[in-house]
Amino acid sequence: MSKLRKFTKGVSEESVNKSDISSNILSSIESLSNELYDLKQSTNTLSKSGDAETHLGKEGDIKINKIARNKYEFYVRGEDGWHKDNNASFGPIDESKAVNDPPIVNMTSGTFNYSYEGNNRLSINLDSSNSSSTYTPTPEIKSTGNLKLSTGSGKTITLANNLSLSSIPAGVSDYDKILVSDGGAVKYRTGAQLLSDIGADSHTAASTTASGVVELATSAETNTGTDTSRAVTPDGLDAWEGSGQIETVGEITTGTWNADTLGTGAIPNLPTSKITSGTMADARIAASNVTQHEGSIDAVGTLDGGAISSGFGNIDNGSSTITTTGAISGGSFNHFMDVKIHQFYASATTDVYMPFGASQIEAAFTSDGLNDDTLFIAPYNGYLEKVVFQNANTAGDMGTDIRMYLRVAGSLGTVKVADVTNETTATWTFGSDESFTAGQRLRIYIRPNSVAPKYVTATSVWRYTI
Repeated sequence: MSKLRKFTKGVSEESVNKSDISSNILSSIESLSNELYDLKQSTNTLSKSGDAETHLGKEGDIKINKIARNKYEFYVRGEDGWHKDNNASFGPIDESKAVNDPPIVNMTSGTFNYSYEGNNRLSINLDSSNSSSTYTPTPEIKSTGNLKLSTGSGKTITLANNLSLSSIPAGVSDYDKILVSDGGAVKYRTGAQLLSDIGADSHTAASTTASGVVELATSAETNTGTDTSRAVTPDGLDAWEGSGQIETVGEITTGTWNADTLGTGAIPNLPTSKITSGTMADARIAASNVTQHEGSIDAVGTLDGGAISSGFGNIDNGSSTITTTGAISGGSFNHFMDVKIHQFYASATTDVYMPFGASQIEAAFTSDGLNDDTLFIAPYNGYLEKVVFQNANTAGDMGTDIRMYLRVAGSLGTVKVADVTNETTATWTFGSDESFTAGQRLRIYIRPNSVAPKYVTATSVWRYTI
């Protein structure tokens, strides 16, 4: 009777009959069966998500959902709901193998270490050296032994960007394979295939009319001198013993002739154009031969000694300069230089003539009708070489591009320009294009910008032809 009391829940012995006991037992069994069914359904039936379960749980609870045959998902209840463990979807355990520790996760170094049967096998390093959002991380997958990446038959392993190999060991066997890119896929070609690809698997022998492959001659073959299919090397040429076939030589333009003598007639009728440099000892050329042919010398090189005797004739050195540190004596020159001084003070900022000599004030006057200190009469034919000029005006610099002209017989020549800064020399260069003839009226004309030339000293250089 004591066992029945657990199912009747407070009903007295006296009032209990067999039908009541049977009814209570059946009700309890049905309730227990329903609870067991619900428990089985929560673990052995497919569920869409952890949150879809009616069991809300509390923080720290663990829940297991069946997602396929013999496959389950694990959830942990947090303050804000269920959290799925994404790294914990597992299949059946092979009971013949011992279950070792799960992967070790090091949150400090960012690594996952995977072991099997007590041995480290694979680690994943997420590169915790820098957590900045602008840092480019370098995660690493490392095997403690060899690492193999494989795919199913006909499948592809793709590297999205550049491939860098830190080291490549030397081949020991079957290394006649060279990696090539074939439409982005890495494949290999053998050495023979590469030679065929570039057309180097066959060759044509070289000849005097066609390029090709040529064999190098040995020293013995070089000395034999009859082979027409081999090429001579520098070493073979150095070992060459000479040939009786050489009786004459062509033109020797460089190097040194080391023989002691030349045979009779070795230099027959040598043209003077071929003797361009060097010397010949006096004993090698008879004095009579020099005297005989001295009239044929019509050009010489540099004269660095001796003297040019009288009757030498005209010396035409073209546009070159004749330089001497000694006195020049003899006939006359056909030209000479002349220098004029100009000193003046201009009262105007407009066109003004420069006086020849010293003058106090020059007004703005540019007519050619008067004879005064601004007029110069050319004594010879010639031209104005240049004008050098200094100005000292308290009003400041005269400025840039100050114009100057040579006025010849009332006509202005080509304008020349120069920049004029106070107490700094300015130069106007004229030259032979500003020429004149003897007796013509000459004036130098300057055109300021806005500052008048004052306290001016200038020098003009003239070239006359006699």
